[in-house]
Amino acid sequence: SDNINNSIYVNSGLTCIVSQSINESDINDQKGVIALKSHTTLYLNGIISLKKNNLYGYSIISINTKNNVNILGNGSIIGDKDNHENSTVPGYTTNEWGYGVFVHKSSNVTIDGVSISKCTGDAIMVTGAESGVFSNNITIKNVALSYCRRQGISIERANNVLIDSFTITGISGTAPQYGIDIEPYSGIVSNITIQNGTIEDCKGGSILVYGTDNTTISNIIINNITHRNCTGVSAQKINNIVIY
Repeated sequence: SDNINNSIYVNSGLTCIVSQSINESDINDQKGVIALKSHTTLYLNGIISLKKNNLYGYSIISINTKNNVNILGNGSIIGDKDNHENSTVPGYTTNEWGYGVFVHKSSNVTIDGVSISKCTGDAIMVTGAESGVFSNNITIKNVALSYCRRQGISIERANNVLIDSFTITGISGTAPQYGIDIEPYSGIVSNITIQNGTIEDCKGGSILVYGTDNTTISNIIINNITHRNCTGVSAQKINNIVIY
């Protein structure tokens, strides 16, 4: 229930199947294999592994229009990149919308300590609605994100996001292929801090901050990031970016 405090424990391996893909024309319909309620803490110290599928989009864990949600522990979320069967749905053949954790129109969310790998899209997606309801107060820390096809972390429509003490490795497979991509494409991203991390071997580059005439990106702080075998920070059309 969204009205009580919930605790979920995963202490050993758990293999999941996917029941519904993304409706990309209406992202509000996004469903997760594991859909967390408000006021929920998932203690992940085992493995959540996605079975082989042929969907162009999925979320292994979905936090959709919720608040006060935590994913904590030293466990792993593993996608099906290695044996995914590509969808042939017209317009979606890149199969780039498979997410480890999908945060949509949610607030006060913490992801701490977990490893996420081998998703067909992004390890973590943080977004909101074009109508102006964004995700807010999101903390991602002590995570290890690796070998996803599109991004390590995407931030599309969000305010007050902290990404701290992390590693992102080996992002490659479908563009843009960055460790972290801040790209609202139709909306606002503001007050983002990225610090104390290592990004390596990402084919597109380390961090992309990409604004257009139709978007607003403001107050971005990037501090103490190690870049290995990939380009550093690429940015355009931003209000206030501090890199040190």
